[in-house]
Amino acid sequence: DISYLSLEKEELQNRIDRILELGYEEILEEHKDLLNYSLEDWDRIQVLKDLDFEIDTKEKLLVHLKEKNPIISTEKVKKYMTTIRNDEEKVKVEKEITEEQLKKFSDTRRCYKIGNLYFSKKKVERNYKQSNDYYQALRKNRKLNVEEQNTIKEEMRNKVYMI
Repeated sequence: DISYLSLEKEELQNRIDRILELGYEEILEEHKDLLNYSLEDWDRIQVLKDLDFEIDTKEKLLVHLKEKNPIISTEKVKKYMTTIRNDEEKVKVEKEITEEQLKKFSDTRRCYKIGNLYFSKKKVERNYKQSNDYYQALRKNRKLNVEEQNTIKEEMRNKVYMI
């Protein structure tokens, strides 16, 4: 196993973003060793959470991360992530989101929370520099399913666009 300390900057950023987006900011703060698990490992956690597995402690996380024969194969995880969760935009928001509007969703110093979805602030910043569009910055490399895209749209409608 490779220590997270030897990872390239982009790979380390991707792992941090993924863990934050799965809602594990507090656990990560105390257990940096979680950064040693690959993005594929975290995709498996995403699939399990989508299937309503309760994974809310470091101990429960480690059971699934360390599993030698996971209940969902790597091939099935990849297929799920490319078919159910993908980068295709299926739901459009009505208006552009401004930085001030996005700040309404600030949850912690590292995350925005829109509905029950977490977004890494640093990732959104990096993505915004490329797109100049906060909605696209939220979505880029996130693999949201249709329900999650609808959550963003509804939250934007309720919290941002209401006058």
